Order: sequence, then C-alpha cells, then structure tokens
Amino acid sequence: MPQYKKIQKIIALFIFMLGFTVISTAIGEVHTMYEFNSEYLPPNERIDYEITSLDPKMNGKATITIKKIVQFDLDMLLIRSESTMGETDNEKWDVKILREDLTPFMFELTTQKGERISNFTGAISGKEVTISVRATGQEPKEIIFSKGSNFYISTMMPYLLRNLTFQAGDWYTFNMLQVEKGQFTTPIVQVKDKEIVEVPAGMYECWKVSIKIGGNQNWAWYSVKEPHYLIRYQYPEKELKMSRHY
Repeated sequence: MPQYKKIQKIIALFIFMLGFTVISTAIGEVHTMYEFNSEYLPPNERIDYEITSLDPKMNGKATITIKKIVQFDLDMLLIRSESTMGETDNEKWDVKILREDLTPFMFELTTQKGERISNFTGAISGKEVTISVRATGQEPKEIIFSKGSNFYISTMMPYLLRNLTFQAGDWYTFNMLQVEKGQFTTPIVQVKDKEIVEVPAGMYECWKVSIKIGGNQNWAWYSVKEPHYLIRYQYPEKELKMSRHY
C-alpha cells in the first residue's frame, strides 16, 4: 500500500507539471522591459496625433519627436512631446534616455491648466532620483527618493512599448515613475491579437496591447509592420489616433 501511494504521488506531480506547462504556454512568456533596446525608436522621427476626449471641449492634438543627441559624452535619445487639449490644458515633456538600455537620464515635464503652470525637472544619479518642483503660487520644493532598479517615465511608456517582441499572449512587467505623483507603479502589459485599425493617417494592421496601471485599463495598437508605430492609444478618459508620421 505505501508503494501504491508513492506511485499516486508521482502521477499527481506529473499531471501538475504537465498542466503548468500547458497553462504557461497558453498565456505566453513573461518578460521585463529591460531586455529591450532602442531599435524601434528611430531618431529624427516625428508623429502627429489627434486627441479625442470624453468631453468634446477637451479635444486636441499632440506631437511626438525623437532625436539623437550627445550630452556629457553620452549617446542618448531625446523624446519630446507637446500636446494641447481644449483651451486650458497644455503639456510638454522631454526625456533624455541612454540608448543602450533605454533607462532615463534626465527629464522635464511642464503642465499648464488655465493660469496654473507646474514644472518638474528630474535627474537620476546612482540609486537616487531627484525631482525639483515649481508650481504657480507655490514655493519650489525638491523630492529625493531611492530607486530599487531601472525604471521608465510614465509619459514615455506608450512609445517605449514599440520595443515589444509582439508574440500573442506574452506578458511584460517593468517599473514606471509617475512624475507628477512622485511614485512608482508596475504596469502589467499583455500582447493580444491582431486587428485592422483605421485612423486619420490611414488603415493599419496592428497588434492590440492591454496595459493595466493600478485600477486603470489602457489599450494600445501598434503597427505590425516595423518600426511598429503607435497607431492608437486609449486612456480611460481620452484617445490618441495617429494623423501623420514623418
């Protein structure tokens, strides 16, 4: 009888391992963003987007540019965004990143809502992040906190995801800094199926990507054709659609 129970345990273990393998295969592999490079962030690129908001009065436009720069003898990319929504909401941000591993080096974020302007500048040194904050009607302040590993700036994320391997079912995790809140989050990203998407720039075959950030569900569509342009991005409250790329 003891021998029989031993055989039962071995069979049960075998079935468990087989089931785990099948499930793992079905849900795809798990990756981290730190495996990627800047191959699909080509310098001297510009992409225009139309912004559609839940509030029609807040519709607007955005432009993303990527440039190669050299600073402090380092080979870097400058990713710049400028957007306007309605009559009062303007946002501009710059992120300088090292080309080798896409880690941020310096960043600046400026937001304007009506007469209120907020400016955030940041620098990464060793295991520390320093953010200087200046806002209309408030005293300047500085926030210093430690980082456990590499991370990305939240505004960069939709464009960095062009570096996914785009295998249906694959999962990705990474650390992300929300500059305005001064805190880290861990988005959960999964590549779904292919879809045909029509935007002002034309019709594209795309990979649909699920992006969960805290309690928010975002969606992105990237062109199947390289260099995997961000064709459409859907936030809970607004949506970006490509209108032109240069």
